[in-house]
Amino acid sequence: MRAGAKKDDAATTLRDSPFMLGTLMSVEPVHPTEDFGVMSRGVTEPVLHGHEFYTADLAAPFLIDLPRIGTFTLPGADGVGRPNYLTQEQALQVAEAAALGATTEVFRDQPAVRLPLEERRRRAALLPEAIAHLSGGAKQALHYGDRVPALMVLVPFKGGVNPLGNVIDSDPDTGVRVRGDVLVKELEAWAGEWEAPVRIGWRPGFRDQAREDFEKQCARELAEGLIVIEHPRTVLLRLAADLREGKLDDWFDDPDPR
Repeated sequence: MRAGAKKDDAATTLRDSPFMLGTLMSVEPVHPTEDFGVMSRGVTEPVLHGHEFYTADLAAPFLIDLPRIGTFTLPGADGVGRPNYLTQEQALQVAEAAALGATTEVFRDQPAVRLPLEERRRRAALLPEAIAHLSGGAKQALHYGDRVPALMVLVPFKGGVNPLGNVIDSDPDTGVRVRGDVLVKELEAWAGEWEAPVRIGWRPGFRDQAREDFEKQCARELAEGLIVIEHPRTVLLRLAADLREGKLDDWFDDPDPR
């Protein structure tokens, strides 16, 4: 996102987000059905319009780049800045806003200003807390529905690779399935690049047969604590608490390439 005055390039900075979300797509093929509604407020004659409804299990990948939370890169000595850079003047404002607790350092080969660790912990914890409290949606009087995630798989990973791309798919006979065998093979292939445990949030009553199959396929990993399964809200709130309490502080820095 480009932010700043359009006419003054010198005042323009770039922003990108440490939280990245893929497109929510149906795991299984679905067939929308059409319904009709009437809009009659503020018009002389009612207006008919159509709605399309569907019920589906939607899935999407997401990534949280924790080291980038509260980190603002600066233009280099050659004046070239990377996404999320600030001008020198704005960087000083960030430092002042952090009560002089911000530090300057090199972040991913780029000069940067970083907010104090306590503030970065707080910002990181806000996202899982918000998801845990997710509710609402548009037009609840007509379309009230559940917004809490039914299934989440969280893996602390050193890089931006997504090892979960083929873990969730569908079977023509049984519907949505969670491939424990695929997850185990991915974890083995990426040994040393991820940190246990893999946190899985699975709501009671959601795809019970798929859960039973998954637990059989990952029985050893579950017994050893490499994978844990709890309610999604429990997983999210505990993760947020661990972030706030400093139990996961090593996640806020890039791993040593050595």
